[in-house]
Amino acid sequence: MKQTKLSEQIIQEISRKGKKNLFGTIVKTLLIWGIGWTVLVLTGKQSDLFTLSSPPIWFWIVFAIILIFPIWKFQIYKFLRPSVHGEVIEVENTQRLGGKKGDVGGYIDTLNIGQMGRVDTCIVTVNGTRGGIWKYELSRESAQFAREYYQQGDMVFVPMFAEYPFNESRDAEKPFCLCCGRAAGAHEAVCPTCGVPLVKKEEKG
Repeated sequence: MKQTKLSEQIIQEISRKGKKNLFGTIVKTLLIWGIGWTVLVLTGKQSDLFTLSSPPIWFWIVFAIILIFPIWKFQIYKFLRPSVHGEVIEVENTQRLGGKKGDVGGYIDTLNIGQMGRVDTCIVTVNGTRGGIWKYELSRESAQFAREYYQQGDMVFVPMFAEYPFNESRDAEKPFCLCCGRAAGAHEAVCPTCGVPLVKKEEKG
């Protein structure tokens, strides 16, 4: 089986974008923590309910919510994932509930419920060479691309800060973004969403 390598340029651009996003996420998280805990302390001075005096249960509940919310909201844990080398062990075809044309922001209420539906999804499962099972989900147009690009037994590489695997066992027939999973047009060289170079058939590293 042939082996291809991801170009250093793409790895560097993904890393640059990832570090930039991580910095912005840390700043937003610190702002939320600072504002939230300041409001909590000031509220505690006005109300016995949110103080450390007995019982301090409501203080710690709100404290924990403020602590966890930005981590969940901004998914900081995604930035801490290491690079992964591994083998594709399963390519699963399924459907997920989601926006028919794209991700639906906010709550699913009467204003956007009509935009919800079953979304074509492909889940690629990778067995890491250093241990661990990793799952990568591609939806809508990217799902069909994933079925053609990934096959069981393929060796893949996911650089740090990337969201999707680079296939070292076969070329991508369409330009593909490792950050957002976009399968782009043949004429495109840079992802219009992420601004990083797309993996293309001629990219050999």
